[in-house]
Amino acid sequence: MPMQLRTRHHYAVLLLVCLFGAKFRAEGQVNRPVALQIEEGIPILVDSDEDPAIRAAVEDLKRDLGKVLGAESPILSSEGEASNRPMIVVTCKGTSTRKYRDSTLKAEESYSIRRAEKGPVRIVLQGGDVRGTIYSIYEFSDRALGVPPLWFWTGWQPHPQPEITLAPTLFRRVKEPSVRWRGWFPNDTDMLNPWLSASNDHVDLFLETLLRLRFNVLDVDHISNWENKPNMGLVLARRCKARGIKVTFTHLAPFGFLLGDWDKYWSTVRHMPSPPRLLSNLAALDQFWSYAIHFVEDEHLDVIQSIEFRVDGDKPFWRSFPDAPKDEAQRAQIISSMLSHQMRLLRKVSRGPVPLTRTVFYNEVGEFLDAGELTPPRDPKLIWNYASEQRDHYPRPEIFHPHSAQQDLGYYLNLQFFTTGSHVVAGEGPWKVEQNFLEVTRGVKPGHLRLVILNVGNFREFTMETSVASALLWDSTADVNKVLTAFCARYFGAQTAPAVRDLYHSYYYAYWQQKKPDLKNFDRQYIFQDLRYARAAENLLARIETGRYTTDPLFRDPRMLRIVPPYSDGSDEPHAIVNGTTASIERLQKIVAGARQISAKIPAENAAFFDEAVQSDSRFMLAANLFLREIAQAYITVKDVPEAQQHLAAAAAYLEEMQAAVAIRKRPYLPNWYEHETKFNLNGMGRRLEHARSILARAVVTDQVSGGDK
Repeated sequence: MPMQLRTRHHYAVLLLVCLFGAKFRAEGQVNRPVALQIEEGIPILVDSDEDPAIRAAVEDLKRDLGKVLGAESPILSSEGEASNRPMIVVTCKGTSTRKYRDSTLKAEESYSIRRAEKGPVRIVLQGGDVRGTIYSIYEFSDRALGVPPLWFWTGWQPHPQPEITLAPTLFRRVKEPSVRWRGWFPNDTDMLNPWLSASNDHVDLFLETLLRLRFNVLDVDHISNWENKPNMGLVLARRCKARGIKVTFTHLAPFGFLLGDWDKYWSTVRHMPSPPRLLSNLAALDQFWSYAIHFVEDEHLDVIQSIEFRVDGDKPFWRSFPDAPKDEAQRAQIISSMLSHQMRLLRKVSRGPVPLTRTVFYNEVGEFLDAGELTPPRDPKLIWNYASEQRDHYPRPEIFHPHSAQQDLGYYLNLQFFTTGSHVVAGEGPWKVEQNFLEVTRGVKPGHLRLVILNVGNFREFTMETSVASALLWDSTADVNKVLTAFCARYFGAQTAPAVRDLYHSYYYAYWQQKKPDLKNFDRQYIFQDLRYARAAENLLARIETGRYTTDPLFRDPRMLRIVPPYSDGSDEPHAIVNGTTASIERLQKIVAGARQISAKIPAENAAFFDEAVQSDSRFMLAANLFLREIAQAYITVKDVPEAQQHLAAAAAYLEEMQAAVAIRKRPYLPNWYEHETKFNLNGMGRRLEHARSILARAVVTDQVSGGDK
């Protein structure tokens, strides 16, 4: 029965299919795509011996087929009586589907979608390995069924129809990725963790998204199971094992364990008082770390192990070890010694093959490396994992040091940062991601960038940036503008895609750049992300509350805000804030107006995600700039109490506009996401404003505030 096509687009697709099919049949190329339809209830053939991770993805495919075609597709382990029916065949290593496999498809994570050459209709989804097969399943779901990788996060809804026509472009072969290991580190999780903790289904949805975007590693931070109470890291790690995802641990969790769990280990495992945590007590440290190594093995995790030497609260080791040296060079030597020792210990106590391992050059470790004071171990199983700058996300200088031709390297890139980065809205942008990758590639010998981890925080706020980054990691030759345009077409409609892409560019370049770039051709090296607005506002309000009206830098740590007043034509930081935010406000007002105009042209089914991803972000950042400018003006005019009060009242109104911008994102499937937000502290900031206003009303100002024009 012919498919009832509802739009001219569908007629055009069918015409192309027929033309391509006629051309291929005329040329006698039987394995080329021809006109092909699939109907409701089409079976999925997958061998019962296939990896459980493949079978988990097959269950997702079954769900997708049911949503799109309106009827359940049975999963078969043999062709049996249905041998003459069209089928979807999923194959990797299963014996019953061996005859459908392409023996030349061998590269890790490569995959193909094709039609079997002979016999009844068989759409074959095959990978060079388990993950390649999983990617073929999800790509078929996307390109054939129209289920996008971000289906859950965008509120995608199916339009059930009894049959669909497969376009010729569906059938293709995809080579292996440019970067072997591509991962997420959900570090900033004030909104994500409550959602994950609410349901095991949420954990699976999160990991399904990771796989649909063709990532393959999750940094679970650390794992623990004290008193048989698995932490979120272990919950995620166990589900990663079931879904075919590698896990790794962060820069403060050697072998997956925190030194902060030292006392719990000795009391619950060894049933004895904790020995002192001293550098000289290496035997006790080895017992703790050996237990961690064996714990990971007993969990049967597919792991990239971690050797590190940082301590509780993500601090340098000398904050916790009383016998630590005070000299920086000696401290670097201790870290070098500990990393080498941990690598030897891993080789000594591992019960099976030594797993791939990494060490992250984060914060002081990277500084020691750059100074030539750190000597990391060289081991064929060890990846030297460099990190972006702690608060401003660009490659640190040590990655450009000469490397051994055999040394495999990694890169850890923040799309957000815990205290001063992007949090409520995305701020780094795809062009900055591309610049980071280009710079890192320049510093790494060809073929040796083996691992990239993206810090994506709560994820929901970084869906576009993560999606574009996934394409750049898969194909290092990809053009970022083309990738972004494809994203916009996928989620906002082809007609508006160029306009939305340009709007994204204008949005990211509307950010206040408060310091001149130091890197050549890196024009957004320093930007004022949304958490910097929160930290600057908190500091200015604290000074009003305490009556400390000075023009000192807002923070003693110069990296906290990185405001260079002359770059924004300011005599001091408060005046630089006023000038910088004013320039940003002018740009963002145009973007907010442009977003409203484009929103009216977005297809109805995509409008909510557009409003959430583009309108909400631009409105939030416009209000954030207005909010901080008013607080800075209140600080500058503090001697005129009525005027300062007016500025704080205006700031309170703009804070409400920020909350209204976030409220745009409230969806039925994520109803309480921002109730748990704590890093910007949208709810608490209003109380801070009211408190400052009450203090200001009765304050007696004695200090002169100097410098600059109001």
